[in-house]
Amino acid sequence: MTDFTLTPAEDGILAAAMDEALRLRMSDDRTIEHVATAILGEITTDRATAWRLASRELDRRFPR
Repeated sequence: MTDFTLTPAEDGILAAAMDEALRLRMSDDRTIEHVATAILGEITTDRATAWRLASRELDRRFPR
């Protein structure tokens, strides 16, 4: 998963989904679910990969 590279367009889709979740003030778990669902079919068709990408984006924005 660490070598999964997004194109600029895919990165924009992921960022927009994350921005929307954060605007709606979702919990971390709900944010990951929202973003993963938003990028399914747009970036990947694999649900596990979508969840990992969403989780990675949340961690990137809010390091723990």
